Amino acid sequence: MLTSGSQFIELAEQLLGCDLVDVKIDTMTCHSQQVTQNSCFLALAGHQVHGSVYNQDAADKGASLILCDTAEQEFHGQKSLIGNTVCILVCGLNELAGELADIFYAQPSMQLSLVGVTGTNGKTSVCEMIYQLAQQLNIRPAYMGTLGVKYKNTSIQTGLTTPDAVSVQGYLANFVQADCELAAIEVSSHAVVQYRVNGCQFDRLAFTNLSHDHLDYHQTMEAYFAAKASLFLQNPQACHLINTDHEYGRTLIRLLKTKQTTPDVLAVGRTASNYADKYLKLVSVSALAKGFKVTLEYGDGKTVEKAQGYLPLIGEFNIENLLIAMASLLSPTISLQQLIQAAEKLIPIAGRMENFSVNGINLVVDFAHTPDGLAQALRACRSHCQAKLWVVFGCGGDRDKNKRAEMGTIAQELADKIILTNDNPRSESQAHIINDITRNMTQNTYQIELDRKQAIRFAYQNAKAGDYILIAGKGHETYQEFADGNIDYNERAFVAELIQGAA
Repeated sequence: MLTSGSQFIELAEQLLGCDLVDVKIDTMTCHSQQVTQNSCFLALAGHQVHGSVYNQDAADKGASLILCDTAEQEFHGQKSLIGNTVCILVCGLNELAGELADIFYAQPSMQLSLVGVTGTNGKTSVCEMIYQLAQQLNIRPAYMGTLGVKYKNTSIQTGLTTPDAVSVQGYLANFVQADCELAAIEVSSHAVVQYRVNGCQFDRLAFTNLSHDHLDYHQTMEAYFAAKASLFLQNPQACHLINTDHEYGRTLIRLLKTKQTTPDVLAVGRTASNYADKYLKLVSVSALAKGFKVTLEYGDGKTVEKAQGYLPLIGEFNIENLLIAMASLLSPTISLQQLIQAAEKLIPIAGRMENFSVNGINLVVDFAHTPDGLAQALRACRSHCQAKLWVVFGCGGDRDKNKRAEMGTIAQELADKIILTNDNPRSESQAHIINDITRNMTQNTYQIELDRKQAIRFAYQNAKAGDYILIAGKGHETYQEFADGNIDYNERAFVAELIQGAA
């Protein structure tokens, strides 16, 4: 559903603070290739290229209105013609694009229970868990994030953790149109500082954790944390779900208490009850062969509820993720016991500690491609492993080279058997990447097999019952990148075929 033409123009003029023109607008986009007849094209200031370079292309395709970002207040509201298309300069359009799209799509987030999830690791897992739990509880869910967009019988690949501001509102409108009740969306730090979720009315915002990442963009950990924290500070109406098992989570709670009069915080973690009156606490946990037995406690400031259950997950960090997902759904009508029962039916998330088991051997496919990610994945497997722990991994070419030796050292410290192979070598020498990984490793601790399928097959054929094999780096991806182009490579499908042949 769209806001009617004249009403949209009136509301847009109030938001932008300048006069527009009353023209027919059927679609809105900030991508010139998506412009069609009667589109409103938003020419935004990009990180590398300003969208105004595509104004002529948008006009040629029939755009009825072009709004063009300018940093100069004196030019705000200035009009010009490109053919028959009116172009209007708008100071600060980048920041206002999400709110403008929110108006255009008739405020879709107001018609959903909207949960935003941010943090270095765990965003995808938390959102997918929310999606699955909602389904079990007969709530119609939607998802937007790293794995694309999905709702009802629809699945769309976007290629971004958080799409652009206009697309975010468009997808939310699709969710409303499909009669969804709840939407879980991943919010990257880039999305926050680039205003991609402006215009979203969040019911709940979740913080998973923060660790070394994206410093090529943010430069410092302080700036990286500030980007994440600003999402919560800008949305005081939302309930803030915060993982207190991480120092940055505790720091965020302290910050909210200084900036907001009465922040609505629901703390999550082992010591959550120490940090907020509302909390979801992990009381006890014991590892089983393929999951965990847990006791949880939920306090809402008035009453306390306890529940026990089995969680079919690998790795304690996934318990952290699940607790945040559960906290997203707790309400006067949904109890902790109901959520535990729903969690017992979780299906592994594609390429996130996804366990394939045959003949007592467990092969775990995971997206871990950073030192912290690899260490967490190996420790997670070790907690369930009854015999030898194998790891098969490589590092991407033409990317951060400093992490390679660190990942090699981590593998040597935490695994019993190491097979080094290709990840996405891209244009870089495969041998050079391996040399970087092994710089601080002793030679008798690893083997090299550059063909990734052969490396996995070797590990499986030489493993014994009780062994765990972590296959790290590719996760849900369906390709490998080489100097001469990409090749089809679906690791999950290959592992499934491998164990099916052995069953």
